[in-house]
Amino acid sequence: PAFQIPEILRTKVREGKLGRKSGEGFYKWDGDKRA
Repeated sequence: PAFQIPEILRTKVREGKLGRKSGEGFYKWDGDKRA
């Protein structure tokens, strides 16, 4: 591939931390607002 996916991103996805969709990720989410 042209680039390699960062390990931190792979870990977040593996843990189900998908951002707004799951309420967690690189940020914590409270509904539509970043907490």
